[in-house]
Amino acid sequence: MDEKGYEQDKPLELMLDDIRKIGTETVRLAGIYRAPLIKPDHQPARQENDAEHSLALSASVIYLAHEYYPELDRGLLADYAFVHDLVEVKVGDTPSLRLTDKDREEKTQKEHLALQEIINSGELPKYFVEKLLEYEDEATRESRFVRAVDKLLPSNVDILMVKNGYGSQIIDRLKDVFKIQDHQEFAKAHKEYLENFENHFGEEFPELVECLRKQQSLLNSEIEYKETGAHQINFEDLSMNWSKT
Repeated sequence: MDEKGYEQDKPLELMLDDIRKIGTETVRLAGIYRAPLIKPDHQPARQENDAEHSLALSASVIYLAHEYYPELDRGLLADYAFVHDLVEVKVGDTPSLRLTDKDREEKTQKEHLALQEIINSGELPKYFVEKLLEYEDEATRESRFVRAVDKLLPSNVDILMVKNGYGSQIIDRLKDVFKIQDHQEFAKAHKEYLENFENHFGEEFPELVECLRKQQSLLNSEIEYKETGAHQINFEDLSMNWSKT
């Protein structure tokens, strides 16, 4: 047994059991559907699931760390990206846009109970339980980075769909999920989301705040264009001169 209490020579049966547990959680994540729509090749547009989202998050944080944040531990980033939504296996996904303080409190309580259930059930290998606790506590800079990038991805998925010609479907979907009537309400909801994001992550990751600001500006322009014809999204605006200081 090593200094962390892990068995150095686990029996084969225990190793296979751990693999089964990880596979089970991955399949469960694939059954949790999120608000964003995606369009896989040769398939109709449909909701993204948590397994797809977790893979996208993992690839995003690993690459961003490689390019812009080399001081971050990419192994930890991958750990946190895998575990970050495991509580949703128990309680489902709660979209973050337009959450009230009461909504956030209820979401936190539900996810705390789900976390305790996961810990007590033995469904997840000990290592991933520890990483899930670290992520939920935001105990490391890596966990906070993963949480921040996680908040960027929904609007990124929406922009990709708009770019591929699904703007009307995306806008209809956003209106249905968030009960928003027009582009002015969208702009207000995005502003509140950005303010919360900046308050939480702005000091540590200011570049990510600017990424979110740019994404929201593009989406707001597309939504306004669909309603009024005033201004269509310009995808050249997606490029950013990003020099991390």
